[in-house]
Amino acid sequence: MTAQPEPPRTEDRSGLCPVCSTPVAASETRCPTCNYDLAGVAGRPGAYSRMALWWTVAGFVVVYLVVLGIVIATN
Repeated sequence: MTAQPEPPRTEDRSGLCPVCSTPVAASETRCPTCNYDLAGVAGRPGAYSRMALWWTVAGFVVVYLVVLGIVIATN
């Protein structure tokens, strides 16, 4: 007799805030009670897309290169 452990049960809590358990509508992006950002929770889109991440990295690289150019020019 082999006993296999059952996988943990995950309740469908898509209508609840993960912080304060307040019921939230699927169209809301923030919890009305605790103001928690619900991006990425219960099927909502995440806060950053892959494209936004690449544009952010590119922006930091441009700022770094401009500062590096200024430092080289002043020395």
